[in-house]
Amino acid sequence: TLFGVLRLSNTGISSLTGYDFPKDLEELVLDNNPIDTFSAIPSISSLKSLSVSRTKISSVKGFPRFCSLREINVTNTPLASKRNYRISLLCACPSLKKIDGGNVTTLERRMATEYSDTARRAILLGWEPVYPEPSIKRMEAILKSFPVEPVSRQVKPKGIKLSEYLKKT
Repeated sequence: TLFGVLRLSNTGISSLTGYDFPKDLEELVLDNNPIDTFSAIPSISSLKSLSVSRTKISSVKGFPRFCSLREINVTNTPLASKRNYRISLLCACPSLKKIDGGNVTTLERRMATEYSDTARRAILLGWEPVYPEPSIKRMEAILKSFPVEPVSRQVKPKGIKLSEYLKKT
């Protein structure tokens, strides 16, 4: 890394799991890779900025492990095409200050804080939020509609893992 920045754009990487990152890593750029879930990116406690532009990420599922983030770029992803994606990101990570280069507004922050714990759990499972939040009874039904994945389930990513990429270079 150079000054706490790791740029891995256009590398074909689909998963970073199992790789040890420098303790001082503050910025990670993964643009234009076949990554399709935040779960493919391990928890990095020092990370302040994450860019996953032009990836296949479509929901905030797997996102809570990045609670120290201050800014994220998800432009040109399926997630960014969803109506309330900025609210979803704020529900998953309240520490965000910037999304896609724009400051988080007071209104967006207020809207994100108004969601119940049930709605937040549904958002973290991939539910696309609506505002105002549906009734608690409806939210419970929405939450039950998501399959519960066993902890031991391993997702087989498409593309290459970071360790394989590093061996080739």
